[in-house]
Amino acid sequence: MGKVKSHFMSAEEELFEIADIETLVGESESFLEFAGKVQAVDGYADWAENKSLGFERYHLSYIWDEYWSNYQ
Repeated sequence: MGKVKSHFMSAEEELFEIADIETLVGESESFLEFAGKVQAVDGYADWAENKSLGFERYHLSYIWDEYWSNYQ
């Protein structure tokens, strides 16, 4: 596995450890609502602190798209 993919997967695993992502994405009606709920979780600010906004948003949008692609 490449370094970038490894870094991405590691960051995603950390995010799943600090928040119940599947519940949050499932109960949100829009991506912005989901992103707001995730950002309000304790520990999210620490997770996002060393990441760029683009990296952070990419993770959230990837999770959102993966979850809702099962329902199309």
